[in-house]
Amino acid sequence: MANDTYYDFYDLPSDEVKASTKALAQFVSIIGGSKTISMVSYTSVFPNGGSMERYFPGQISFAPITLYRHLDDKCVPLMKWFEDTAAGKIEKKNCSIAQIELVENEGVHLLTIWDLINTLPIAQPGFSYNSYRGTTSTKYKLTLQAEEIIITYVAP
Repeated sequence: MANDTYYDFYDLPSDEVKASTKALAQFVSIIGGSKTISMVSYTSVFPNGGSMERYFPGQISFAPITLYRHLDDKCVPLMKWFEDTAAGKIEKKNCSIAQIELVENEGVHLLTIWDLINTLPIAQPGFSYNSYRGTTSTKYKLTLQAEEIIITYVAP
């Protein structure tokens, strides 16, 4: 039984993704989104004059998320969103990425949904062209920055 995993990108919140069949684009790879808690330090001073450096959790931040797919007309709305942002027309969006597994003879299984809150495109690097062994492909890469990422694991 062969399985294939891909990532659907929606400009919808996750509760609408589950009912939708219309992804804005489909990606073959997703990288990033690490969650980091900054630590705020403070010094405790004891009655005997001694002190100790202590820490408590501070702000949570998320690393950018990079998505990869083949370049085609499905990339146009994402390219426009980036170009508008670069031109100063800032439109933060709540987006979702759904991890989909296509299982031979069983159909499609929804595995994970990442809700990206107040998201902006922050990089749209050049394109990668590959003509190795007579096949031609052009990769499209988009990097997004979200203020918050909420992960939902869907039960199989």
